[in-house]
Amino acid sequence: MALSTAILLGGLEVFVRATGLEQIVAGRVSARLYPAPTKGGEGLFTTRVFDPVLSWRLRPNGWLPGRIGHINSLGFVGKEIEWTKPEGTTRILTLGDSVTYGLWACGHGRFCRHNPYPSALEALLWQRSSSDAFEVIDAGVYGYSSLQGLRYYRTYLESLNADVVTAMFGWNDHGILQGFEGRELRTPVLGAVANGATHLASYRTMTGLTALALSQIASKQRARPAGYKPRVDLDDFEYNLTELVREVRSRGAQVLLITEPAGPDSELMRTGKAMPTWSLNGLKDYEALIAIHQRYNEAMRRVARLSGAPLVDADAEFERRDKSRLFDPYDLVHPNEAGHALLAELIYARLVRQGWIAIPGAGPAQRESEPARSVDGRL
Repeated sequence: MALSTAILLGGLEVFVRATGLEQIVAGRVSARLYPAPTKGGEGLFTTRVFDPVLSWRLRPNGWLPGRIGHINSLGFVGKEIEWTKPEGTTRILTLGDSVTYGLWACGHGRFCRHNPYPSALEALLWQRSSSDAFEVIDAGVYGYSSLQGLRYYRTYLESLNADVVTAMFGWNDHGILQGFEGRELRTPVLGAVANGATHLASYRTMTGLTALALSQIASKQRARPAGYKPRVDLDDFEYNLTELVREVRSRGAQVLLITEPAGPDSELMRTGKAMPTWSLNGLKDYEALIAIHQRYNEAMRRVARLSGAPLVDADAEFERRDKSRLFDPYDLVHPNEAGHALLAELIYARLVRQGWIAIPGAGPAQRESEPARSVDGRL
């Protein structure tokens, strides 16, 4: 019985791979959920394509809204890179959501993207450090939760052989649940089986067919649930981050966790002239949203403490500054260019503090203070 089942499954796998059925199904799901842009009609959701493991990924060779940023041929926002790490290069992989992706609302229905923190960090590394070469890969994908970040790294990104992996998640984890989010299986044997299945074309095809069927059902239902429930609860959020730390270390890489800062309440949001983020999550006001967000940042700090992973507490650092300079009034989730510059400085300072990069001729005290001074003159 076991032998005949194995033969049947093996035959199915060969058939799916030989016919390209996986790509056909994925294409149909993408066409339904994320239609390709028409000429001159690039938009936020046209940058997605369906993925059976992650739900979606960035569309290779796509453009961000207003053509203010390009997605390269490998599906990363930013410049073209080689998958194989160049010899002698220190490679940093930045995992995250739309903050890492780099867009922020800079007007009514208008997006900006100027030197997001992965790009700003790479520039700092080249300017200030003694190593011969640096490469920072922006692996941020808007809408991603910690679950998607973990699976993205585990399924696709491990082979990039990054020396350092940074992880910044939270906003989407506590975003309102719509539909089915999924979770990691915590039993080691079942988890290994589930992870192995994601590499089978037959499994990925069945996942695509299921997504196609569910999308037809979802289109007939109301768009927003009646009450608030997070996409990823706190316990699962901590588990996902802990697993990510373990996965990165198992590849011989260093990991750096980052809390997500929140912008100040703004008059535009209070008066309805800008979309209030809390209403998108089914919450009553700014204070309710921030209270939940702080619980997820505290969970990030807890994972760092328990795992021994270094932490950049960007949330705490932003609180020490005038946040109205670091966020535009239309957006309390995504920092503006000044906010991204500060994020890059904070990450750079932590990399130096850990000894993962070196500044020529700088002692420990100078290394600790120099990056923060260059942003706003304070530690």
